[in-house]
Amino acid sequence: MSNLRFGYTYMTKPNSTEKSIRTRLIFVCDAMDRLQEQIEAHQVEIRRLTEQGLSQASPYWMRKDDPEGKPDQLELTHPIDSDYFRDNGTRREYIGVKPDKIKAALASIERGQRVERINNLLTRNKKRLRDIERQIGLLEIMARGEQRSFDL
Repeated sequence: MSNLRFGYTYMTKPNSTEKSIRTRLIFVCDAMDRLQEQIEAHQVEIRRLTEQGLSQASPYWMRKDDPEGKPDQLELTHPIDSDYFRDNGTRREYIGVKPDKIKAALASIERGQRVERINNLLTRNKKRLRDIERQIGLLEIMARGEQRSFDL
C-alpha cells in the first residue's frame, strides 16, 4: 500500500504501521542523543585546544637565498580583531629561525584552524538538533489535535 503525502510516495506495510512508527520515533530519539553527545564532545575538544593556546594568524616565511645555508625566518600575521593586535598594536609577530619556536607557532596555528573546523561542525549539529526538536513539537501539536497559532 502506498501513500501520497506532500508530493512524496512512501510504502507502508498494512499490519505493521504502529510498530514501524514506534521504531522510527525511537530511531529519532537515538539520533538526537547521538547529536547531543557529539555537541558535548565538540565543546570539550574546543576547550582543550583553547587551553593549549591557539592562534588565528597566518604564517609568513621570509625566504632568503643565503649561500651559507641559514634557515628561513618565520613571522606571523595576526588578524586585526585578534588579542595579539589589541595587546601589541601590531599585526606582525616575529618568530625567527629557532626550530622549537617555529614548531610551537605552527602548532598553535593548526589548533586555531582545528577549532574553526570544530565550530563549523558544532553549529551544524546544533542547527540539526533544533530542527528535529521543532519537528517533534509540531508532531506533538498534531497528535493533540491542536492548531498552531500561525494557522489560525
